[in-house]
Amino acid sequence: MKRKMPFIVVSILIVILAICLGVSKSKANPNTANKKDKVVSESKKSSDKKNSDANKKSVALANNSDKEKNSAIQYEKVKDADLKVTVGDASCSALDNGEVFVNFENVTKNGINACEMLIKYDPSVIKITEITPGKIVKNARDNFFTKVDEKTGYMKIFYMQSSKEQNDITQKGNFAQIRFQIKQAAKKGISAMQIAKTSVFCDKALHKYKASIKNGNINVE
Repeated sequence: MKRKMPFIVVSILIVILAICLGVSKSKANPNTANKKDKVVSESKKSSDKKNSDANKKSVALANNSDKEKNSAIQYEKVKDADLKVTVGDASCSALDNGEVFVNFENVTKNGINACEMLIKYDPSVIKITEITPGKIVKNARDNFFTKVDEKTGYMKIFYMQSSKEQNDITQKGNFAQIRFQIKQAAKKGISAMQIAKTSVFCDKALHKYKASIKNGNINVE
């Protein structure tokens, strides 16, 4: 029995060691779990922060939208002086190229800071080939934009003083040139270029001008 004792003792020691190691591992696992929980918690905090930032941006956009609405109400005030906007006349035959001028008169000392002009024409008679800025337009590359819709027969001329420099239109004269071609199947007679009543002209304080409009006539010969 004395010779076998060491073996039994060793066996018992091995069992105890194994139990200790098992306990040690079980204690280590909670730490790992805690680390995972910490990572998940931090990830959640980050996600919550992003959501919070997104909500703040949404609120900011809503506030900006309200400000824009307020601005729209402000520039509905009508100026005492009438701004005169005229579209020129022209006479052309089928397949001829023509040009008319859009002019401003009675521009006040407050100038024109922005305008959105919508002009109706007959696309079965006229094909718009080009719209270019006139001499009174400053920094046209950044401030002058156009769009033509041949299906509906509308052309839009948009001007907005968008740079840091003072590029308001402050004098009368040629605002835009509209170049066109008479279509081959066009019938003889008068075809109008009419400025829509929804067109808007504002000064540098975003006050709306009361515009006096003269539409243009294209005489197809």
